[in-house]
Amino acid sequence: MWFEKGLDNPVSDFEDVQQHAVDIAKDGDVFVEVGSFVGESIAAMIDRVKLSNKKIKLYAVDLFDIDEMCRDGGHSLDMVMNASGLTSRKWIEDHGPRCMLAEFYKNLAHNGRDRLLTAALVGKSAEMAALFADKSIKFCFIDAGHSYDNVLADMRAWYPKMRDDGLFAGHDWFSGEQVRRAVTQFAQENNLLIGTTHSSWVLRRA
Repeated sequence: MWFEKGLDNPVSDFEDVQQHAVDIAKDGDVFVEVGSFVGESIAAMIDRVKLSNKKIKLYAVDLFDIDEMCRDGGHSLDMVMNASGLTSRKWIEDHGPRCMLAEFYKNLAHNGRDRLLTAALVGKSAEMAALFADKSIKFCFIDAGHSYDNVLADMRAWYPKMRDDGLFAGHDWFSGEQVRRAVTQFAQENNLLIGTTHSSWVLRRA
């Protein structure tokens, strides 16, 4: 997600899940996006939170480093990222540098969205999960490494942090075979039901 429609119009293909999370949230709830890249999906979430007038604590978790993503997250510099054929390699050539954090904050600074972000947490997913108390998170969306091992590890790290009434979801259900396999295994291990939207998975108690 590269702000193809401009910084004023961030696009999220899981906006249905985001909107539902905002609709059921209350003041003081904690939202975490695991895998934020250059910030388009979290920008879309911030816009929804702003419209709701709810005081929600928003965290973005990412390595914010293309080299680390390639080593740790199963990312490829030649992965085509959108319908126009843009790849990570081409984006880096045009924008540089390889660290994405500065680009993330620059994008969120547009329209003051950065003021509604509680924090960007830079590091490996499981290490960042350890910063949160168990049963403290209302909404967690997983969209980091897409390999079977990475998705399963992310789910195991973040699920204990979810409140009993929380919404635990993630991206690429239909586009990633390894994602589906990991989510299915985790759901079976924890006696959870899998729901889907047009792009995402959502888990709930059986």
